[in-house]
Amino acid sequence: MQDQMVRFLQSIGLTDPERFDLHFEAVTKNPLLPQQWDMIVTKETPWTYDLLEPFLAGISQLNYPTHFTFTYRQAPSLASMLQLMMDWYRVQFRQPYGRLPLINGNSITFTYANQEAFDQEKSMWTQVNDLFIFLQYPLIFKHKILPPVAFVNQEKVDQLQEQVKAVIASRNDDEEQDLFVREHLERIKEAETQIAINYEQGVKQQVNVEAKKKLRQKGEHVPTAIQDIKLNSGHVEVVGAIYNLFRREFN
Repeated sequence: MQDQMVRFLQSIGLTDPERFDLHFEAVTKNPLLPQQWDMIVTKETPWTYDLLEPFLAGISQLNYPTHFTFTYRQAPSLASMLQLMMDWYRVQFRQPYGRLPLINGNSITFTYANQEAFDQEKSMWTQVNDLFIFLQYPLIFKHKILPPVAFVNQEKVDQLQEQVKAVIASRNDDEEQDLFVREHLERIKEAETQIAINYEQGVKQQVNVEAKKKLRQKGEHVPTAIQDIKLNSGHVEVVGAIYNLFRREFN
């Protein structure tokens, strides 16, 4: 490790500088801010919070303004950055962070039930982002706020359910009524059909009766001249004056 980096780390109270795998690329005064020292620092591996916490505490004691630019030989992974955030939260708030992360591509998303829940953590995420900006880490954390859930008026729901039940019951009653009407109409139709059949049969019977009656009254008489009457003439009708009447039968 560079002697310059060893001396710097020891000056800010870090007694084991080798653990930090840091070395200076450049240390210069800012040309626009003469009191400020600009330091370009290369770190071999990504930060862990057990190293970052004492480093931050040490540089906060410097009695001159500084600006650090970090570069990394081994780029930080999503997992290492998430772990750094989790460890930072546990130290700052004395409890583990409770939300489950969703790692998607190059980002990590945390989901909130509503805007109010996110607003309660908004200040915390500002601090996380400031820390990552200081370390020259990408801002990988994203936040998803679920859409509001519509308020359910249970009393209104119960009323609507009762109305639906009433409509269903009414439809069942209507269907039963319709069935009764259909059956009644079918019975009327059957009765009308039977009446028509009976009427037709009665008319035919009446015609036959009348025909038989007429037959009994006239018989099958055929007007015939006397000289044309023969043995097979059947019933005949003779028109004329009767001078003598006798009956003659042919066997």
